[in-house]
Amino acid sequence: MLDYAALAALAEIIRRGSFEAAAAALGVTPSAVSQRIKGLEERMGEVLIHRGPPARGTATGLRLMQHLDQVRLLEQALGTDPGTVPATLRIAVNADSLATWFPPVMTALPAIYDLVVDDQDHARDWLRKGEVSAAISSDPEPVPGCDVVALGRMRYHALATPAFIARHFPQGPTEAALRQAPAVIFNMKDAAQTRWAEALDKPTLLVGDFNIAPLDCDVYDHKALLKVVSHTPLEVETLGRLGDAHGWVDLGRKHIPAPERNWSWWSYRTFWQGKDRGRRLDHMWASPQVAAQSTDHRVIEETRHWEQCSDHVPLITDIAL
Repeated sequence: MLDYAALAALAEIIRRGSFEAAAAALGVTPSAVSQRIKGLEERMGEVLIHRGPPARGTATGLRLMQHLDQVRLLEQALGTDPGTVPATLRIAVNADSLATWFPPVMTALPAIYDLVVDDQDHARDWLRKGEVSAAISSDPEPVPGCDVVALGRMRYHALATPAFIARHFPQGPTEAALRQAPAVIFNMKDAAQTRWAEALDKPTLLVGDFNIAPLDCDVYDHKALLKVVSHTPLEVETLGRLGDAHGWVDLGRKHIPAPERNWSWWSYRTFWQGKDRGRRLDHMWASPQVAAQSTDHRVIEETRHWEQCSDHVPLITDIAL
């Protein structure tokens, strides 16, 4: 028979990250918590807590915490003890579900919910590791020892404010406009922006003002611009994920290798030629088949001298057909 007081101490340590915080939550001393864990580890014959900071559960420790949560749920369903501590349900859920249909569902059980927010394509990983009791996942395959229940389907719609539409889609949401317009990516695991690239099966060119300078040498001062839009680590990493999704070849750097100067944009607010504070924000990417046929790539910097010119300059790539 397991010591459920010790299991409660184990669960609180894992959830709160320390023996001291667990003791405060249980209303006992840290020494008492330590003694409970020591006894439980001796009984199980293995370490159950990685002593942090923060303190983390081992694989067996996580399974024991999950067992305690399940027992509490069963006791609660039986209603044998009105004073039973509400069960804690640790569930992995994606942000979109949490922002829409999931909160009303949580009222079905009088439980304490400990939510782990992660992308729907990765939520089942938490279940596989035993760190949650359930997961909202896009994967229909069950994790060993678990069941899968179809919950429904979420439909996604592209939304923008009227001002955004007027600025970026004056002629409507054309393919060219959509490629250049900024978009919100909720986290770095969100693959919605790259699935279309993964599905491409024809030679393709992706061109335009990406508004991202991915390499250190693509800006006039790498360190000074790390927190400036167009060169932040988040933008660079996201663009890299898009490039990897289809194996895109950066034609600009194929023909003008780094660290050679290859800028395509200079701000109107500075004396562009004197200070030469440029960035490489415009790009031509190609599928590997197309890239192999490219013979030259040029940045037409002289157009920046034209009267009432754009702050971007044209790019030209020659492709042998």
